[in-house]
Amino acid sequence: MKKTFIITACLVLVMLYACNREENTVTDRNETIRDTGITMDDINDFYYTEEFINFNASYTRYRFYKEEGRYMFFYETRERKDDYGPCTEEDRTSYGTAEIKESEWAEFFSYLKDGSVKNRKEDPDDGGSGPWLFIYTDKGPKEGQEYHFTDYGLLKGFEEYCAKLTDKYR
Repeated sequence: MKKTFIITACLVLVMLYACNREENTVTDRNETIRDTGITMDDINDFYYTEEFINFNASYTRYRFYKEEGRYMFFYETRERKDDYGPCTEEDRTSYGTAEIKESEWAEFFSYLKDGSVKNRKEDPDDGGSGPWLFIYTDKGPKEGQEYHFTDYGLLKGFEEYCAKLTDKYR
């Protein structure tokens, strides 16, 4: 009897471990943003915006979105050298839109998958230069949600990836 109980307990523990591991394991196209259940295919629109309004003002925006089944990338930079911001369209130094490959969309998502998403809130005390990151999915509210990188290195990697895409499609 004691032997049967030990074997049963071990089997239950193994099954619980396997179920928990399977739930937390992510692969390729089924990867999810932590604690949200948002997968790569769920993202309709993602905005990254950063603005610096002090001397030598600048503005950067990257956007990844889907349009008629295609993966799209938009970039825009504005600079106001030797002056203060905010930058306007007249200060635009480069911008463009390009259709990107599915592999490029997957690489974009690889930077996001470990982040978190929170309900968007407008707070006049937020201020700062950003970056501000907003994600739009069918699983979230229509006005989008705030995206947060969990690691500064991932944010920097994402910014470098966006700069690489900008150079490629300029």
